[in-house]
Amino acid sequence: MNIKIFALTLTALALSLGAFAQPGLKQESVSIFKNSTAFFVKSGQVTTKDKKWEIVGDTIPRALNGTFWISSPTKELSIAKSFLQDKEVQGLAVSYSDMFLANDGKKVRILQSSDTAWMEGKIKILQTSNPDPSKPAIKSGLLYALVLNNGATTILTQSQINSCRKVEFLENPSFTNASVQKLPVMQVNFTTAKDKQPLNLMYLRQGISWTPDYLIELIAEDKARMTLRTTVINEAEDIEVAKLNMVAGVPNFSYATTIADFLNIIYRQENYNTRAPIQTYQNFAAPALNSAVYDNEAVTGANDDYYPAPTGNIGAAEGNSIEDLFFYSIDNVMIKKGERALLDIFTAEVPIEHVYEVILSQNSPSYTTAYSFEQQKLPVVHTLKLTNTSDYVWTSAPAMVVKNDKSKISPVSQDLLKYTSIKDNINLKLTEAPDVAIKFTEKEIARKVNDKSIKEANNRLRYYDIVTVEAEIEIQNYKSKEIRLDTKRAIIGKLLESNEKWKLAPRIKSYDSFNPYTDVCWELKIKAGETRKIVYKYDVFVTHY
Repeated sequence: MNIKIFALTLTALALSLGAFAQPGLKQESVSIFKNSTAFFVKSGQVTTKDKKWEIVGDTIPRALNGTFWISSPTKELSIAKSFLQDKEVQGLAVSYSDMFLANDGKKVRILQSSDTAWMEGKIKILQTSNPDPSKPAIKSGLLYALVLNNGATTILTQSQINSCRKVEFLENPSFTNASVQKLPVMQVNFTTAKDKQPLNLMYLRQGISWTPDYLIELIAEDKARMTLRTTVINEAEDIEVAKLNMVAGVPNFSYATTIADFLNIIYRQENYNTRAPIQTYQNFAAPALNSAVYDNEAVTGANDDYYPAPTGNIGAAEGNSIEDLFFYSIDNVMIKKGERALLDIFTAEVPIEHVYEVILSQNSPSYTTAYSFEQQKLPVVHTLKLTNTSDYVWTSAPAMVVKNDKSKISPVSQDLLKYTSIKDNINLKLTEAPDVAIKFTEKEIARKVNDKSIKEANNRLRYYDIVTVEAEIEIQNYKSKEIRLDTKRAIIGKLLESNEKWKLAPRIKSYDSFNPYTDVCWELKIKAGETRKIVYKYDVFVTHY
């Protein structure tokens, strides 16, 4: 005898609602934002019956409040409704009791705590009233019976059946069961009776996100190859679209934080959808990336270049600015619900400059009798200045930097590349440079005691000394090449002189201070092996009583 063994866990798929769809509507475009929302635009010819078109269950879009729009291009839309209605559903059984309902009259062997048969017989369903008498195939039994081999009949409860260790079917079983469920329905009524009606649909929904990443290859001292790629995570609905847009910028959807009132009947059916209602964008957590990805780039051979050298800009995407947002658009993309996809957006060669940067801590005017004399050794940060000569805005994303020396790839660093407009430039931090040393000292060289005084609210006098400070920055370049070094400091006080040219950016002075406040930067070219000193002076008022 051919024995079929059926072992089912309760985590299996409950009901297949895939038979319900949005027939006739095609996705014209899908625009994905970084906050796990996407805007769908659909249109097409829908088939009507009695001037009506319906979609059922999970295919009703979970549109967010204020974003759901449905319209008839021929102005023949009468009314749109959403409601609950009994619908016949074919789906996979999710429990032993469901399997009993789907296999009335078939022979089974039931096992409990061991592989020893507990009982064996033929299933008999004691059926209650059918919710739809016109569909006798649908069973909704509450009591289950097993006609044993000796002719006796045993009544089993649903919990007894579901607590079995194993059920062996001695005949080929059916794994699907028809049932009647109260499901959400969206119905569109038209004013005229036609077999087909044109219809437009657009809405914003959660569950889809794009997470960009950059690869920056250092291919020459003054040039890098930049590739932008994105991971699309789709937990919403199937995407099969002529144009998929990844949107960079800051969208403002202030009121699209809950499901649209017209459609929130979906969330009232716990047996249909057990997910909690949407609260805010921040509460929606995109699932972690797994290995099920789509990669539209061919794998290169061991002796091939890491990437083929491009000529100019090579872009899989079209770039467009629409108001204050930037759209990366890729044609003809298909991503099923539950899938992740890797999509290349663009590759471009851009000019770069290596900049070394050191930032000195701000001085303090709080000294009373003597100015600090202290030597500091400061870290020097190697940054990469990139100029956006591409045709694309650069969105904020992690950037992996590697050195590509004749196809030999070496890692350099990873940091955040911030939003950069076309023709603008941005600095990307690489790492600390151990072979560029900075030493810094400053000391008081003169003081005028009680140079100024002011009377405070309590008639108490506050006195100020004016202190002249001399500072020295010693730079040692141990590298075998010339570098550009930017030395920066915010200085409180009146700047007097510097032996090296400095760039000054005054800040707004505090109303109760005699001291100006200035951001200072020295941009110097330091030769290989050179030691250079910056010496500058400033006056600062310090207070005492």
